[in-house]
Amino acid sequence: MTDYGTPNITQLEESKAGKRIVLMLMGAVIVAIVIATYFFVGQTKPLAAGEVSQVYLYPVHHEGTTPTTVGTTVTTKPEVEDNILVLAQVKLTNVSKAPLTLVELEGTFASPDGEQASATVGQGDFQRVFQAYPNLADQKRTPLLRGTQIAPGETMEGEAIFHYPGTRDAWDKRKSFNVTATFNRNPPLTIPVK
Repeated sequence: MTDYGTPNITQLEESKAGKRIVLMLMGAVIVAIVIATYFFVGQTKPLAAGEVSQVYLYPVHHEGTTPTTVGTTVTTKPEVEDNILVLAQVKLTNVSKAPLTLVELEGTFASPDGEQASATVGQGDFQRVFQAYPNLADQKRTPLLRGTQIAPGETMEGEAIFHYPGTRDAWDKRKSFNVTATFNRNPPLTIPVK
C-alpha cells in the first residue's frame, strides 16, 4: 500500500531547492527596484546653470618697509608683496521652479604650488577696489553680490572680484580656475573657467 500523505526525502529536497530559488529571485527583483529607484528618483536635477564670460587679471606689486623694534632701536626691513585681482563676469540662470538666493560666490585657483580659494568681495570692498586702483575703471561692471535673489527662469549677470596672493606668472601657470556659486539650502554650482 502506498502512503500519499508523507513526502519522501527526494520530494522534500526538491521543494526546499525550489523555495530557495524563488526567494533568491524575489531578492534580486527587490534589489533591482531599489537600484533603479536610486538612479531615476535619487538624482537631483541642477537648480542653476552658469558661465563665466570674461576674466580680467590685475596683478598688484607693492614694495614698502616694515618698522621693527628691538629694544630701543627701531629699524625697517623691506617688504615686498605680490597679489592678483581677478575680475570675472559671471552669469547665473535659475532653472528650478523655486527662487534661489546666492549665498556665496567663490573663485578657486589651482597653481602648481596648491589650491587657493577666495570669496568674492562685498559691496563696500567692490567700490574700494576701484578707488584704490583707478586703472581698473574701464573694467567696472555691476557687481554680482551675496544675497542676490534669482527668480525661476531668471538670469542674473554681474562682476565678481577675487583676490589671491601671488604673481601673474603663478596665474599663467595655473592648472585650473573655477567659480562656485552656493545657494540657500541647495547644492553648489561649480563653473570651470577655461
